[in-house]
Amino acid sequence: MTANNIDNRHIRVFISSTFNDMQSERDELVSKIFPILRKKAAERNVTVTDIDLRWGITEEESRNGKVIDICLDEIEKSHPFFIGLLGSRYGWTPAEDKDADYGTVIEPRHGWATDDIRNGLSITEMEIRYGALRSDSPVYGSFFLKDCDESGIDPRQARLRQEIREQDRYEVHVYGSMAEFTEQVIGSFDRLLDTLYPEGSGDSLESRRAQQRYYLQQKTMYYIPDKAADKRIEDFLHGSRSNLLVTGTSGMGKSTLLAWHALRLMEDVNQDVIAFFAGNSAHNATFADAARWVCLNLSDFRGIEYDASENPLIQLGRMAGQTASGKRLVIIIDGINQLSDSGGNDRNLVWWPEWPENVKVIFSSPQNAEIIKELDLREWELASIGKMTIDGRIELAGKYFSQYR
Repeated sequence: MTANNIDNRHIRVFISSTFNDMQSERDELVSKIFPILRKKAAERNVTVTDIDLRWGITEEESRNGKVIDICLDEIEKSHPFFIGLLGSRYGWTPAEDKDADYGTVIEPRHGWATDDIRNGLSITEMEIRYGALRSDSPVYGSFFLKDCDESGIDPRQARLRQEIREQDRYEVHVYGSMAEFTEQVIGSFDRLLDTLYPEGSGDSLESRRAQQRYYLQQKTMYYIPDKAADKRIEDFLHGSRSNLLVTGTSGMGKSTLLAWHALRLMEDVNQDVIAFFAGNSAHNATFADAARWVCLNLSDFRGIEYDASENPLIQLGRMAGQTASGKRLVIIIDGINQLSDSGGNDRNLVWWPEWPENVKVIFSSPQNAEIIKELDLREWELASIGKMTIDGRIELAGKYFSQYR
């Protein structure tokens, strides 16, 4: 299992517990706690997704023995984040299901699970061991044990609870009320955020780029390719024209399209990419903000001197002339119509410079926006975004719900 969720600023948490005796805790997590956690995380440009398989396993999957594979797959996708809830019930034990031979239906990659089944482990204990206790790589896991009289519970559950209390890799909390449980989960999450994404670390250029990547990933999480629009952008990037204007009615997906291409282009080390999205609050949204962001990145990418005290609209023109050498540069400004003046008549775009041949510029704007009149459209290639097809909408819905299984 890999920890790519951390780099993507995505905390995808698998919730492991028995179902019947932990309904109240799961309901509290889904309806009250995770909305609070998502808000806290968003302030640090982090996404939170909770995986509660009460809603994610179909009756058919349950009947044909796919439950175990599904649970283990979702733990892998959530790695390295894990929450374990333990009450008094030990839970469903596959070995006791006389009508199913789970050793024949489990995927080969989970072949080790057949030994757990033969040894009489419950699916909940298998989840806990795979997701946390047996993991060779680091896991950000927390366990929450309901305070109960263990003298009368299943000895297997008493043994598991005791083992969790005695290990020292993960936080262990014992709660006696729902209010206490809520406070413990939120406190544990706050410590996780402070460890992985501390406050006050977002002022550097690299931190701001990380915030931008988070924004772009959010925009493209459910991206459904528009083959025609993608081809227009690809043709432009490989063609001789220098300027591209992406237009379309508001809400048709221009920002998502450009976010997807920006992320893809950023993966290519043979070019530099500067992207400014007016909808990204981390950037603000004035013409001066856009120019300043381009200047800062040009200074970093090309070693061009940048003076923070100088008007960025003026400075951009000077810096543009120094970009003729070096690798290709792609500049994307999404939502140019949303930018506001910084005290002058910036909307006339006279400050936007002429760029050398190794620079490609992409703007986006609704097709009827006034600012388009300020562009010499003879110099701009056009790409229009249309409505999503019915098939695309169906695919989008499936992609959205799949994150929650």
